[in-house]
Amino acid sequence: MRIGEFSAKTKLSLDTVRFYEKVGFFTKRRQPNGYRSYSAEDLETAEVIACGKLMGFSLKEILRLSKDLRNPTNFTAEMRVGALEAKVREVETQILTLENTRLALQSKIESVRAEIS
Repeated sequence: MRIGEFSAKTKLSLDTVRFYEKVGFFTKRRQPNGYRSYSAEDLETAEVIACGKLMGFSLKEILRLSKDLRNPTNFTAEMRVGALEAKVREVETQILTLENTRLALQSKIESVRAEIS
């Protein structure tokens, strides 16, 4: 399918589709007339990207994981679970950091309010 149809199906902008192709998410294919061409596999990859972004993975992480997913014999279910568990630990650390930031901000608000009184 051509880039416009692919963009509509994936809800990705044309620029995003081109960028994802440039960084290696999609296989570079051209029709005889020079138009870009995308496959069902590219649609699946777009779904993996969207899912990965929702789970907080960076594009670099998603690119590595998407390549691993294409070769399930080398990237077992246990390895996938491990990658997801590592992301959970990372998110938990971020939550703790944000909670500490929130507490520091609340403390500062209280001290400034005390100055007002």
